[in-house]
Amino acid sequence: MLDLATLRKPFMDRASSAEHQPPGFSESASGSPTNIRYLIVAIVTLLAVVMYLERNCTGVAESAIASSLSLTKKEMSWVQSAFYFSYALAMVPAGFLSDRMGPRLTLTVFVVAWTLFTGMIAMADGVAVLIIARLGIGLGQAGAYPASGSLLKDWVPASQRAFASAVVASGGRMGAVLASALTGVIIARSDWRMPFVIYCWVGLGVAVLFWLVFRSTPEEHPMVNDAEKELIRGPANNFLAKQVVEPEKSREPFPLLPILTNVSLWASSALQFLTNVGWLFLAIYTPRYFESVHGVDLETRGFMASIPPFVGIVGMLAGGGLTDWLMPRIGLQWSRRAPLVITRFTAALGYGLAIGLSLLVPPGNGPDWMPWVYVIPFSLVYASTDFANPAIWAYSQDVGGKFVASVMAWGNMWGNIGATSAPFLYNRLLGETPTLTDWNTMFGICALAYILAGCFSLLLDCTRKLA
Repeated sequence: MLDLATLRKPFMDRASSAEHQPPGFSESASGSPTNIRYLIVAIVTLLAVVMYLERNCTGVAESAIASSLSLTKKEMSWVQSAFYFSYALAMVPAGFLSDRMGPRLTLTVFVVAWTLFTGMIAMADGVAVLIIARLGIGLGQAGAYPASGSLLKDWVPASQRAFASAVVASGGRMGAVLASALTGVIIARSDWRMPFVIYCWVGLGVAVLFWLVFRSTPEEHPMVNDAEKELIRGPANNFLAKQVVEPEKSREPFPLLPILTNVSLWASSALQFLTNVGWLFLAIYTPRYFESVHGVDLETRGFMASIPPFVGIVGMLAGGGLTDWLMPRIGLQWSRRAPLVITRFTAALGYGLAIGLSLLVPPGNGPDWMPWVYVIPFSLVYASTDFANPAIWAYSQDVGGKFVASVMAWGNMWGNIGATSAPFLYNRLLGETPTLTDWNTMFGICALAYILAGCFSLLLDCTRKLA
């Protein structure tokens, strides 16, 4: 049988030389560093893909489920809302549990839990089972991103964390795209229950893979050599290592008072709340806008609505790379602040351009291709939002110390409260038969939310770590 020592030997036997050592690397670690950290990031990204695949597939299958089980639109709205309710409710407890128990155990349990509840949907015979399943999916997924942010802090050098966070978060975006593409195809070739059965088995397989390959820290992994450990932690004389101190894990109670008294964390919570108020329109109302205002047919508006998320993935990866690039050049503080401040205002500009287009060329008075022009400002909003997402992750990793997952969960909770509130605000502004003025008013409110988020971004202080 091939053991881990045999697999590890080729990595450990590599000859070291000064010209091949990474910048800031010391002579204390012999041999070239192994690259297990890249495998870890890849597996966590796969978890993010599965998470959004199983989260979004219910929305794609909604009409088929309602028709089969004779459910009303109101009942289906309760089914969809159940996820966000439990997701926000469990966010902080799940994040704290990850800090206490470690990401290997908690993430594995989270994935198995939400996957089994996804499979439960395939057995539903009424609205009650569907609501219970969606509540369970929300509970399971609540701690996924906070735990992922915590493990990236332990597995990725400080100078590369923003990009690694961008890769993982872009996996979630890709999962949402796959949910739209695959679920409809599977339903068309079988029935609405089959996607949930398939995704359940996929999720369980990924959970097993994660448990077998992942360890909570590089020190626990048998295939990580000393050189890679030093590369991740940073030598004592490394400039970046001095700025981002890596405290040891502890079993301290949840840091409620330090969180409640940290002005910077409240600013982070406010900007995430306001960002989701401005952003959620793109996630749920873009097809309705193209139909109501521009009269675009179902197939075309679906394609038009899918373009901004693809642009968002590109923006996310670019933002992660730029955030890391800025860190040694403008300092830790502004490498987190600057992407957030700038992109909140460019997102507001995107909504402003949409308003300007409608006033310059009123809908229905322009050429047939005019509705496609609106994809540009919507893509600007999406790309701006996702561009700064890695900066939020990196900020939480900087500030969190021993409680990275808890800090990320705290901010995500407020962001999801914003996401839960946004549809009620949209419906209040639009009503049943919105006019162009109503849509533009909503765009103005979304732009204002982004502007306020940009102002709160100026209050972020990643040098004030959680005590």
